[in-house]
Amino acid sequence: MCLVCRQMYTIIKTMPLNKIILRSRKFINSIESITKNINNKTKICVKYNPTVDEIKYLYNFPNLKIKNPKTNLFAAISSPQNLQKLKFKSFYDFNSLKKVHLEDIILKNINLRTLCRSKSQHTIQELVIKRCGKYLSNNGFRDVVLLSNLKKLTIEYLGITDDAFIYYSLTKLESLSVSGCHNLTDRCFEAVGSLLKLKKLAIKNLEITDAAFFYLTQTKLESLSVSNCEHLTGFCFNGIQPYSLKKLKISWCEEISLDRFLNLVHLEIDGWFLETRRVLNITHLTKLEYAQLESFDMNKINIYLPSRLKKLNLTSCDNIFELHRYNNFAEFELDTLYVDSYIFDNNAIIQFKNVIHLFLKNTIYVTNSSIDKLDKLTTLTVKNCENIKIDRLHKRIYVKEKNNNSLAYKYYCLFMILAYNFGLLVETMFIILTTNFGSLIKNLI
Repeated sequence: MCLVCRQMYTIIKTMPLNKIILRSRKFINSIESITKNINNKTKICVKYNPTVDEIKYLYNFPNLKIKNPKTNLFAAISSPQNLQKLKFKSFYDFNSLKKVHLEDIILKNINLRTLCRSKSQHTIQELVIKRCGKYLSNNGFRDVVLLSNLKKLTIEYLGITDDAFIYYSLTKLESLSVSGCHNLTDRCFEAVGSLLKLKKLAIKNLEITDAAFFYLTQTKLESLSVSNCEHLTGFCFNGIQPYSLKKLKISWCEEISLDRFLNLVHLEIDGWFLETRRVLNITHLTKLEYAQLESFDMNKINIYLPSRLKKLNLTSCDNIFELHRYNNFAEFELDTLYVDSYIFDNNAIIQFKNVIHLFLKNTIYVTNSSIDKLDKLTTLTVKNCENIKIDRLHKRIYVKEKNNNSLAYKYYCLFMILAYNFGLLVETMFIILTTNFGSLIKNLI
């Protein structure tokens, strides 16, 4: 059960609680009366800045999240000095914290230092610090090494440098996610490479080069996510042990070579930065079960998929019908299809005849006639698909989610159609102008 504490809600004392959301200090005094309903999975999310007197009511919770609800993502990144400072200084008296999530709140060295030296020092297994201002320096961040049982660490948009990454003693760390820390360089990965139990690594918006990955030659990663690191090339993957890697997510990397990663089970690729490529062949990935293709134009790149693929996700892709020119989906083991593209139409969907589970979002051109032709379809999830009439579908199809017929969504659909047609018009005019300009130059010569 999730309990939201507002003015119009009351505290329920009898039911077990999995999550409590505090949006106001009005109900924090009542938290003490429901401590019997707290278990190891109970999460409390505090969406305001508690005072020194109020924080004592949270000491017994195992999972704590403090977030400033008045700050949007852009403001937190562009103007971190305008975030709210914590009204209390010490985390010392928290008894048995397991998961700590701090977001859009200014942290000072003393805040993190007391957390890492608190009574929960040896029980904290997961720590998330997102956009917590510029006052947290290397001296305060180094105390994270005191969390001897830490297994998962996530940091976003902190001003720390390479000297803060002295994580050689975090021998139990299994998952590390670093995003937007622009002061970090290749040198910080020397400490990351010493974490031999590290299984999951996610990096985003970092100023690192391919050299950083050669510190990871002894690390047996099972999951790797690389996004928006503009100085990286496909050569960075040469430093990764190929046989242990099972999940890979790639964005902003033009020179992709997946020939070494034969044990991949999960693959996500963003095609926005693959415009120079004409072919993407991953048929050699015979163990691949899930593939997500995002922002691909199937007219500009030929994609060959393995026939044993079971789940396919197509997000923001154009000309999806062209995918069938190089893949005979009638012979595929594909049973689950996710599509989030307003250009997806009836001609494209009928090619996936073996699909059992279908997820459609923003597919405004798909109608009942094409869905009824999918003889094996048993489960359908739809969202913002206004031309699908749920009450007229075949009885064998179980519908999990219904359409959004709001006026705002209809305006959104109209805007997307106009934007797409405008893009086609601009592209056509550009081709015409460049062709005529070339002919004019030849005539002048």
